[in-house]
Amino acid sequence: MKTKRRNPPSEFGRRCSHCGFATQPGAHFCGGCGRPRALSSATNHHALSFLQSKVPAELVERILRSGSAMLGERKHVTVLFADIRGSTALIDKLDPEDALEVLGPVLQVLMDAIHRHDGFVNQVRGDGVMALFGAPIAIEDHAVQACRAALAMQADIDELNRKTGNDIALRMGMNSGHVVIHSIGNNLAMNYDAVGKTVHLAARMEELANPGTIVLTGATHKLAKGFIRALSRGVVAVRGITELVETFELKAIYTTTRWLARSSQGLSILVGRQAELRSLRNALESVADGNGRH
Repeated sequence: MKTKRRNPPSEFGRRCSHCGFATQPGAHFCGGCGRPRALSSATNHHALSFLQSKVPAELVERILRSGSAMLGERKHVTVLFADIRGSTALIDKLDPEDALEVLGPVLQVLMDAIHRHDGFVNQVRGDGVMALFGAPIAIEDHAVQACRAALAMQADIDELNRKTGNDIALRMGMNSGHVVIHSIGNNLAMNYDAVGKTVHLAARMEELANPGTIVLTGATHKLAKGFIRALSRGVVAVRGITELVETFELKAIYTTTRWLARSSQGLSILVGRQAELRSLRNALESVADGNGRH
């Protein structure tokens, strides 16, 4: 009698219960679909209750006003994953629900920074969070806002460490692309799935980041270029993606306007617009001579 052969355990750890992707040991989110790794129903309910209770009332109102129209909508967003390193000493041997209570002040710092920059935390898993910029509320500069939020989270955690004496560090990763919103309810229990590699790559960037660093894909860097200072980390091979992925490490945000950021990358030459250029020159000369007009 033949016995069924079992597949050997993955070298990366357990497989995601949703998509089957092999995740690294200790990873809080799946690198394939971005969903949190399996928790008990009680812990899931506790995490969701914590998440909902921390969303500012005005943000809730804005989300719910547009919620019914977003069912199945395709959105271009920036996805950010943040993982709290150094939290083990705080929650060692604690029950998951008790651990979430201890980590509450830390998670609150992260969520406040995200909300200040029009982001939305749609998943909390232990000491990791997933946030979206550009959904459920659409914003044009979602990549820039995600970068601002990530740097604010770093600064706020540093300040919290000074006050508490803790030694917590964040590792963060982000990517920009399309997602589909499958459902949104009145309780803000949202379910986001990636179209293609969007969430997958964001989760992988977080896995690649060292504690205290923020890693971006080339897609996010391209959208935020001119507003941020980032160092190239070269190209990397990512499991599940055929092509190599360009990566950057976010260092700082520039204080600039959209026009200055765009012009710093070079402006397109006007072709066939001689008449318009003459009008602009004449108007400029007129203003310079003190002859302004409406």
